[in-house]
Amino acid sequence: MDTQTTKSYAPTATPDDINADTGLPLTVDEAADLTAKYRMEKNITHSPSHFIGVNKIHQILQTPGAIGINIYQGLSEDGEDVLIALAATKFDSDYEDILSTSLSINGATTPVNAPSILVAPRPCPPCPRVNAINTRV
Repeated sequence: MDTQTTKSYAPTATPDDINADTGLPLTVDEAADLTAKYRMEKNITHSPSHFIGVNKIHQILQTPGAIGINIYQGLSEDGEDVLIALAATKFDSDYEDILSTSLSINGATTPVNAPSILVAPRPCPPCPRVNAINTRV
């Protein structure tokens, strides 16, 4: 890409920028360039993909008040990369993870089902079939 059409994939965001439509669409070529750069910079020879099933995504998004999903990077006890996914919301003007939920009726508050917090282990191996996003160098 030339500098006139370069996108900022990590723009600085304020809580006002966070909503149910937050996200930047990519072409296959843009995604392939980003994943190739990541593998080169981090000296990774495998596809660093993680997988979360659609039912689990729906489970996270069904958390009351959820407008999206926050994804955190983590390390397992054996040093493998994992992703932690949980529901996120806006409260007043703040952007927040949903770590607990409660129900209030006539001033009495009761905790309700804990929100879903999921770990996405790297499935490689087995990896998705070879494609531009997971193999371009």
